[in-house]
Amino acid sequence: MIIGSGLLARAFGPRFTNSVTNCVYAAGVSNSRCSDQREFDREHDRLVKAMAQYKSADLFLYFGTCSANSPLESTSPYVRHKIKMEKIVA
Repeated sequence: MIIGSGLLARAFGPRFTNSVTNCVYAAGVSNSRCSDQREFDREHDRLVKAMAQYKSADLFLYFGTCSANSPLESTSPYVRHKIKMEKIVA
């Protein structure tokens, strides 16, 4: 199963679109300049719902952000949000 329709979702699509044992979550806020709490809440709700729906999946793959380890970026609302989402998945 693929959740999302962007670049990463399309890249993983050939391998996982018809999978019933794996879920690739490639959706949510992709604009690293975003600071809209409504968008962050929407991603949170959708992610939690997907995790509940695919809780028995062998693999649940979530894409966060590479900026999580960047001292320059780590204080942005986007990066703080993505770190929170990664903690939910972990």
